[in-house]
Amino acid sequence: MIPFYNVSSEVTKQDGSNNGIWNHHDRIDTSKEVIIGFSPTNYHTFIICGDQEFHPRFSFNKGRLAKARRRSIRAGLFIRLTGIDSQTHEKFRQYLKSIKGKRTPSCHLGALHILESGAGIKLSQSYNQKLRPKDFMLIAFKHGFKHQGKLIESLAYTTRDKRLTDILNDVESFQNHFKWAYLLSDITYFFIKLFSPNSLVRNR
Repeated sequence: MIPFYNVSSEVTKQDGSNNGIWNHHDRIDTSKEVIIGFSPTNYHTFIICGDQEFHPRFSFNKGRLAKARRRSIRAGLFIRLTGIDSQTHEKFRQYLKSIKGKRTPSCHLGALHILESGAGIKLSQSYNQKLRPKDFMLIAFKHGFKHQGKLIESLAYTTRDKRLTDILNDVESFQNHFKWAYLLSDITYFFIKLFSPNSLVRNR
């Protein structure tokens, strides 16, 4: 099980508001690790590597590339993959830049495709393409990630004052609410694979 830390006390303001932005003040060095983030609004999955932040999306939208924040992270939950060698890290950073605008089946499956295609990083347990966000998180937290057959040291943080089980319940509520979007995205992805495969992030 990945170690889980609650940093909500550093994010929640005196009036009780919480925007999910954690100022880590260089306690995290994104030049040496990869971040798998989940947004504070709906736990949308994204990836940070160095100065690049990539947001895979449902297949009917193009993926979005942005500059990563230098000394803060905006996420309701995120996983740090540490101990990534410098060569793999730089190769992956450049890879994120190269897939700007590429499409994926969904944000969480897209993140998995991107990690594997760009850095050879995989979930430590196999999964199928019908995997939904809650199950993705369960596998990630229980089994972690591997690179070249070796388990990657990982740490997880939340900016919400909630237990992991409560966060997973929130995630399940969101995925049930957006069932129609997953269905539409699956159909769209099928046709894009047939007629415009070069517009997709390559899935090994």
